[in-house]
Amino acid sequence: MRTILLLLTSFILNSSFAQVHIYPERLTDSTQSYLYIGVDNPIRISGIKEPYSVSISGGEGTLTKIEKDRFMARVSSITDHAIISVVKHGAGKINTSREFKVRTIGQATSNWISGNKIKRDTLLKNPFLTVNIPDCYYQLDFQVVSFVATIDHCDSILSFPITGGQFNAAFIRHLKEDKTGTLLTFDNIRVQGPDGRAFKFPGVVLYLSE
Repeated sequence: MRTILLLLTSFILNSSFAQVHIYPERLTDSTQSYLYIGVDNPIRISGIKEPYSVSISGGEGTLTKIEKDRFMARVSSITDHAIISVVKHGAGKINTSREFKVRTIGQATSNWISGNKIKRDTLLKNPFLTVNIPDCYYQLDFQVVSFVATIDHCDSILSFPITGGQFNAAFIRHLKEDKTGTLLTFDNIRVQGPDGRAFKFPGVVLYLSE
């Protein structure tokens, strides 16, 4: 009977350890394993009870405990092998670990690449200007505050001040009805960054095609 109880206890403990998970909370996709340089990387540990410890190796990383199951990771060196490990006190071994890639956060870009040709229908199906960082899984919210859209004709220029990132009705109407404009520019772009501060974003030039 004692042997059965010991085996049952061991099974329960091992099962508990097997369910320990390490979640990066600030990524747009938590199945991805990335830590980013220059920002806080919140990490949540689920499925394990106190007392336990968490450590990080690689990427010149540090961990700071925020709550009983949440930690803040900071890294400063690019690597493919930064490992966060969880150890249950008294178990004598690592219960779980997860390997991360450490990367820098790139430059913000608009959804339209300046200098490209674009079909009028493509613009009408996606009537907005956005700013984001490509190939970055870290959640950074950029909001377009305002911009000026301009259609350059052979003999005149039509300008449309727009608030927010969505094209307004007047600009959409001209895109639909006026087929003589061939050059489109987005200028005076004001963007609010993740820290709440607004900044001027570089203009975008597009060549319209049918």
